[in-house]
Amino acid sequence: MLIIGSFVEVYINANPIENVVELDKGLVRTGQTVWVMKDNKLEIREVNVALTDDQYAYISNGLESGDKVVSTDLSTVSNGIGLRTQGENIQESTE
Repeated sequence: MLIIGSFVEVYINANPIENVVELDKGLVRTGQTVWVMKDNKLEIREVNVALTDDQYAYISNGLESGDKVVSTDLSTVSNGIGLRTQGENIQESTE
């Protein structure tokens, strides 16, 4: 039995989780979705989160290495809306 305010140090041996994508857990959106930029458009993907810790979500299905995850909060969120990366020039009309 531990007294209130006491601490213990514990080591747990576990098998590593394989075939997951490590992602900042703040980028997993409502309903276990992730926003991905594909062909300069927003794609909202459902993902399976195998595990989370205090910093990361470990995605077992729905993302692959090399996917471009949108980290910026968007005011309009809908599949297929146009996206651009930071630093891309905005084309202005010259009418």
